[in-house]
Amino acid sequence: MRNVMTVLAAVVGLAGVGGQAHALTKYQSSTKGNQAQTSVWSSNACGYEGVSVWAFEQDQRGSSAKTSYNSVYVDYYSYDFCAGTDRYGFAVIDGATFAQQKVDSASVSANTTMSISSCTYSSDGGGGMGGTGGKGGGTDGGIGGGSYTCSQYNAPLTIAAYWTGTGDTTRDRSTQSYSTPHARYRSRSSGQSRDATMSGSISVDNSNIDLSGAYGSLSIVSSGSFEMYH
Repeated sequence: MRNVMTVLAAVVGLAGVGGQAHALTKYQSSTKGNQAQTSVWSSNACGYEGVSVWAFEQDQRGSSAKTSYNSVYVDYYSYDFCAGTDRYGFAVIDGATFAQQKVDSASVSANTTMSISSCTYSSDGGGGMGGTGGKGGGTDGGIGGGSYTCSQYNAPLTIAAYWTGTGDTTRDRSTQSYSTPHARYRSRSSGQSRDATMSGSISVDNSNIDLSGAYGSLSIVSSGSFEMYH
């Protein structure tokens, strides 16, 4: 199966986990055909978690025949203030099971792995902020030091996602930009599009994502491009 992306080194940076900067890689693809997208974000008292899924039907024209195959991009991020843990992950799934009926409905299923970077903050027992004082002198605790311990690993990723078109179908040219804490996306397209509700399940690292706030869209693209900096 051919990889749908040309991977290019990007001369840009993004603040990474624990304040560590890392260079971004640019993933770029020409798009034509069916597309489905969804994003969901949730928060609680200790932090937030989010995931985005982009599914593409890729058409490639060779010297003798047109071939098509599917690709799915998945971006994941979470931050737990209480535990001091920051995680982000990314997966590219070529040849995924992706079916779409015009801009009425679509489905994606995949069972694979995602590369996740995880960092945990430790205060290292440093002093606290502030102190005591008064006439005749006092003490000042200062600001305690700390460090981050980071690791990277492959985690299970399971997707069983379903889109249902809602509202009117529009025909237009559009440019869209979208950002997560560790990635940036840009798409340009010409064709049909329709808002969509999303249901099903997405599991990252054996933990189900809360999809109650998921939203998305269905498109039939006559010509377009997709860029991601991750």
